[in-house]
Amino acid sequence: MNLIFPGNPLNNLDDYLKCDEWNLFNHVQIWQESKDQTKRKLAAEWKKLHDREVKWKMSFVAEISLDQMHRGIGFAKAVDYEARIRELLPKKLKNISFKVDLATQDPRPLNPMTEREKE
Repeated sequence: MNLIFPGNPLNNLDDYLKCDEWNLFNHVQIWQESKDQTKRKLAAEWKKLHDREVKWKMSFVAEISLDQMHRGIGFAKAVDYEARIRELLPKKLKNISFKVDLATQDPRPLNPMTEREKE
């Protein structure tokens, strides 16, 4: 961001207001031909994002609707999963750094067109 908007963001609020993903993609695309090695390196990383070459993949996914949950059962927390995974790791890997990314709630509103069976 310092390369695109140098200085204090509070002094460039109008510029930041116009900054969206398309603006960023277009801006860094120009850097692929830059003489500045930092800009070229960033452009290469942004190109990977644009081409959907992600560095990680989802290893597991499960969807449970709240109306499918039994009374008295709560959601496990990310720290619970991390602790359980650590228990199962070999001794030499127990202190490895990793993060469990656990979404407990889908923030999207329900689509009434797909929820007909619940009427």
